Amino acid sequence: MNKQEYMDKLSKALESFGSDIKDEIVSDYEEHFQDGLAGGKSEEQIISELGSVEDLVEELKGLSDGSADNVDEEAQREKFEQQAKKTFDDISKAFASFVGSMAAGITKGAGKIGEELSGGAGDFAKSMSNAADVVANKSKQFAKDIAESYRNARGPVETEEQEYEGEELITSVAFSDITEVIAETDCADIVVEPSADGSVHFDCDYDATPGQKLGYKIDYHCEDGKAYAIIKKKSATSGFFKKLLGPETLYVKIPDRLERINLSSLSGDVDVSNVTVKRADLKTMSGDVVINAVNNKDVYASTMSGDVNAVNLSAVIAELKTISGDVEFSGDSENLSVSSTSGDLNVKADRTKVVRAASVSGDINLELEGIDGYNAKVDTKSGDIDLFFGNEAHEDVKRGTYTLGSGACDITASSVSGDIKVEA
Repeated sequence: MNKQEYMDKLSKALESFGSDIKDEIVSDYEEHFQDGLAGGKSEEQIISELGSVEDLVEELKGLSDGSADNVDEEAQREKFEQQAKKTFDDISKAFASFVGSMAAGITKGAGKIGEELSGGAGDFAKSMSNAADVVANKSKQFAKDIAESYRNARGPVETEEQEYEGEELITSVAFSDITEVIAETDCADIVVEPSADGSVHFDCDYDATPGQKLGYKIDYHCEDGKAYAIIKKKSATSGFFKKLLGPETLYVKIPDRLERINLSSLSGDVDVSNVTVKRADLKTMSGDVVINAVNNKDVYASTMSGDVNAVNLSAVIAELKTISGDVEFSGDSENLSVSSTSGDLNVKADRTKVVRAASVSGDINLELEGIDGYNAKVDTKSGDIDLFFGNEAHEDVKRGTYTLGSGACDITASSVSGDIKVEA
């Protein structure tokens, strides 16, 4: 079969998929022939690379109707997703254990060596800090690799029916009487803003060709007062277009005082602004978490290789953590916890009662307002410790517990090689 015969057969086989998809695939195949011939390949070699028209048509049918074509691939995909989530949770737990156990171990070792060998303890702390940086960098690269693998890995075609309006994928929908919002994406950013009409709105920004849109599933549905938005890749494609583009952004508008939002993305950012919600769970693997002017009872935000930035956040409990990024917080929280392996922790808190801050190789800066004193348990192996309250100043102190003013605010801050500074 030569090029002309192959292209004629392809064009005829694609007629049932509509002119947009047909023209797109034919154009991409034509370009593939041009590039191959320019590179010295024969028409037969190029046809072999592109594969049979029959296989392409079967794959397109599966993408169009959402039917499953390989149970093993489906199981493999599910296993991949579970492993990715488990790895993230395991690394987060390992980080907390690392900060606690290693800091305790170094402290104990330094105590045995004695004050006269504090310089040696400092050198050891620096070596531990370097090791922590390696761990953080590997975590960061892992997050990027696994997110990229998720986008590129061959997965199953979804079994649920895809919603269409004519030939167009439905990208916007609204639900009423909602108490909880769950949104999951593999590569899209998630942006949350207030709703003006009391309903939950999902709006997916998806600028792609009809053929590319066949590769992604956008599932909006409501069940038991919970509104779901799931945006994930379907199966890989044979090469009938250059690249598979997923949606860039999922916009979510929520009513005031929602019970809960649970948002997660593998490689996108999670951005929540100007909303009031009782509980917010925000997670991404290789993106940033941004919180702006949010009023929560509880907020839990985590990322593996991005930053966590919370501005004007008001919460009873706020837990913000990253493996290899920085944490920035401003606002008020009765119980505030911030942590990073290799990043800095910068906090400006008002009327807080409890602060927990831990970093291995980053600095910790706490600026506290609206309190009449604090009790600080501080520990760094090779960094500096400076504590201030009003006219009281304890500069370049050693690890230990210090009470300034009334001691009402309970502070625990630890770092292996970073500096610690508390001002109130």
